[in-house]
Amino acid sequence: MKWFSNIRTALMTRSWRFWVVSGYVVIVAVFCSVWIWSLLGPLNEAVVDEQTKSLTAIVQIDALYLSETTQDVGVAAKNLVADTDLRATIIALDGTVLGDSSQNISTLENHLDRPEVQSALAGSAGSDVRTSESDGVPRLYVAVPASYRGEDVIMRISEPLTDLTSIGTTMRNSGLVLLGLGILIAALVAWRTYKSAARPVNRLEQVRSDFVAGASHELKTPVAGIRLLSDAITSASDDGDLETTKMFAARLDTEAQRLQHLV
Repeated sequence: MKWFSNIRTALMTRSWRFWVVSGYVVIVAVFCSVWIWSLLGPLNEAVVDEQTKSLTAIVQIDALYLSETTQDVGVAAKNLVADTDLRATIIALDGTVLGDSSQNISTLENHLDRPEVQSALAGSAGSDVRTSESDGVPRLYVAVPASYRGEDVIMRISEPLTDLTSIGTTMRNSGLVLLGLGILIAALVAWRTYKSAARPVNRLEQVRSDFVAGASHELKTPVAGIRLLSDAITSASDDGDLETTKMFAARLDTEAQRLQHLV
């Protein structure tokens, strides 16, 4: 393919400075790609994981409070999350909602099939992320086994994902700003590297030019002398002047030795 051959030829004729700077740019590009992936991908997952741990600690404390309170179940659910944006739900072992801090329990369907409830029924803390069917808000749910007035129940706490998203967005924006600064600094370093790499080459060209000029000047003198002496020897030999011929021949040998030394 002609176009491929043309590209290959163009690349092969590039200077070493081009390849040094190109390699640097490729390394920076790979680094930036990995950074962007880390910002856009696992960041939210890390935030959710940390918040899940925090909610697990909160719901376990709430479960202890629930086991000791004598309040009505609905009142207890509201008091557990008072002055917060959390939502508390107390669920019977058959999935029936006994109390909820923000919703009328008569409007809530059976929760037995919820993943976090299933984990709590199995005796361990469970969590899930999904959109609430009751208020349509994406939430993080955490549930643990608990007891209320001597009966086993499920204690569940949920938090809107909007708060977690804002945390992730703030961290992502900060990361993108730092990434932009990093790219700018990398571009400046690449430019300085390219300019610095050009200086030794320019200096080498100057040295080469000076050497050629000096060598040419030094070689011109003995070459010109040899040509003159050659003409003089020819003229002297035509005139039959043996002594003059010998003298010019000796000087010719001297100039030849000088030329040999220079070479």
